[in-house]
Amino acid sequence: MEENKEDWLEEMPMVLWSYNTTPRSTTGESPFLLTYGYEAMISLEIGVGSLRRDLFKEEDAEVNQRLHLDLMDEAIMNTQLKLAAYQQRVARYFNKKVKSMLNKVGDLVLRKVMPNNKNSSARGAWH
Repeated sequence: MEENKEDWLEEMPMVLWSYNTTPRSTTGESPFLLTYGYEAMISLEIGVGSLRRDLFKEEDAEVNQRLHLDLMDEAIMNTQLKLAAYQQRVARYFNKKVKSMLNKVGDLVLRKVMPNNKNSSARGAWH
């Protein structure tokens, strides 16, 4: 890509396809699955064939699609639970090093004064 910087435009659809069909570590599901209710078929399956493609029957497709749509609410709920658990793990990890401090009225605190919020008053009150 470094040599031919113009090629990124041709590569973008494949990059987006890969991104949207790869399961996320946070949810365990791909964005494609969460959007459409089933996993996408990779281009290799289309050209070479696969069991899923070989056993496909048009008359069963509508019934299966309705079944997937009925189960989507449950899949979304499971994904939300996984995401919440992931966010709690991340928060616990980052909060391990945080030391809580309670400031009382009259305590001295260090305040960083930036050029855009300098105040000329003696008390340093915000205006």
